[in-house]
Amino acid sequence: MSINNPFYHRGAIRRLEDFFGRNAETEQILGLLRNGQSVSLIGPRRIGKSSMLIHLCRPQVRETLGLQPPNTLFVLLDCQELGGSPAEEVYEALLTTLLDAAEEAELDTGNITSPGTYRALDRVLHKISQQEVSVVELNL
Repeated sequence: MSINNPFYHRGAIRRLEDFFGRNAETEQILGLLRNGQSVSLIGPRRIGKSSMLIHLCRPQVRETLGLQPPNTLFVLLDCQELGGSPAEEVYEALLTTLLDAAEEAELDTGNITSPGTYRALDRVLHKISQQEVSVVELNL
């Protein structure tokens, strides 16, 4: 008898149907986030941290706890590509992913004059928070 192995991936699990068995962890993390807590996923390589972050970004996963747009923005950024990058590139990458999520949620982000600065990122975050929207940054 042959059993399908869902862990055939060489990277993070990206398809919803391939992700299962982490309901308690998912609910715990989303519960903490809903209450304004910060959460860090720490563990050895290839244990499923990136798969979990990708899973948490799915609207249908967050919906049960009321953590979907427009009240909450989940912003996923793959920081592996940013290793050794200057601060301006990191700020610009964070800002770009945040603006994409805000646009999708039809939020006002104001005018951005210099996207590669901490100040520009801070202004957009402030503008979003004024609209009573929480931002959850997920970094791979």
